[in-house]
Amino acid sequence: MGMKPKKNLRIRSLSVEELYALKKSNTPFTLIDVRTAKEVATSHLGGQHIPLDEVRARIDEIPTKGTVIVHCYHGRRSLDAIKQLIQLRHFEDIRNLEGGLYAYAKRIDNSLTLY
Repeated sequence: MGMKPKKNLRIRSLSVEELYALKKSNTPFTLIDVRTAKEVATSHLGGQHIPLDEVRARIDEIPTKGTVIVHCYHGRRSLDAIKQLIQLRHFEDIRNLEGGLYAYAKRIDNSLTLY
C-alpha cells in the first residue's frame, strides 16, 4: 500500500538474454507466469504461476519491492497483466519479458516445448 499507483507509466521490458543473465547471476527476482495451467504443464520457465484471469485477485502474492518479471507465451498477456497490476499498486521494478517463453525457447533454451 503506501504509494499510489501511477496510471501512465511506460511499461519496461526485459529481453530473454537479460533474463538468462539474471538467472545465472543469482540476483533475486520474482518471475510470474500468467499463462493457463495447461500451458504451464506443457512448458515453463519456473517462477510463480498466476493465470491472467486471477492477477487482480492474487495481487497480494506479488511483491511490490524488487524486480518482478511477468511472462506469457509471446508477451501480450503479460503486458495486459502488468497494465492491470500497475493500476492497483506501485511496483518498484516490474517488467514484461519480451517475446515470452516462445522467444526464450528459440534464443536461449531449445529444450523447452513450443506449442
